[in-house]
Amino acid sequence: MSATVKSPSLIPMPTVQKKTGFRKYLRVTTARYVVQGVFLIILAGLPFTGLFRIDLGSGRFLVDGYQIWWSDFFLVLPFWLF
Repeated sequence: MSATVKSPSLIPMPTVQKKTGFRKYLRVTTARYVVQGVFLIILAGLPFTGLFRIDLGSGRFLVDGYQIWWSDFFLVLPFWLF
């Protein structure tokens, strides 16, 4: 006895409508690429703004004009990130 199956899957699958117009460009990957691009532009432009500098000669960080020594950087970093 062989049972004939009309569809390859026994679970009915819903049909997904294709997005039309501008909505087809608003995908998660598109938004992620935009955010990544903006972040990379900001990261690449950060040394030119003077907000964050690393002075290797004297062993200090300069963050917005404030001097942070190497030994204190990891104590201050979590507060800046917060």
